[in-house]
Amino acid sequence: MRWAMALAAAALLAGCTGGLDAGSKYRPPVDYQMSVNHGVNYEGDLSACQSYANAIDPLEEGLVMAGVGAGTGGALGAISGGIVNEITVLQGLGFGAAYGAVIGTVLGAANGIQAQSVAVSECMQNRGYAVLR
Repeated sequence: MRWAMALAAAALLAGCTGGLDAGSKYRPPVDYQMSVNHGVNYEGDLSACQSYANAIDPLEEGLVMAGVGAGTGGALGAISGGIVNEITVLQGLGFGAAYGAVIGTVLGAANGIQAQSVAVSECMQNRGYAVLR
């Protein structure tokens, strides 16, 4: 059972890594009639905003959250290992830290991708585009 959960988590993580730049490729919907110059320079401005958003690294966010998840999961695992008689405190610590790291990585990367798309939208708004949400 534990191997199956670890394998599923690894597969989920592998699926996430293919789209780590998805947020920086975001194309926000824009009302051209309400935008500056009716969106004449939309593609050029979008390209500049996407380059700006590309500076946000979802993998870095994921690694930070992996550490947070490992610490939190390890602490909770150690506590549950002390309560449950079927595993030791060290086993609980190890399992909790591993699962916490995986979950933290996935959530952190998702937050980084979301931050990229928000950066693109805000950049386009700052350039005078009426971004529809």
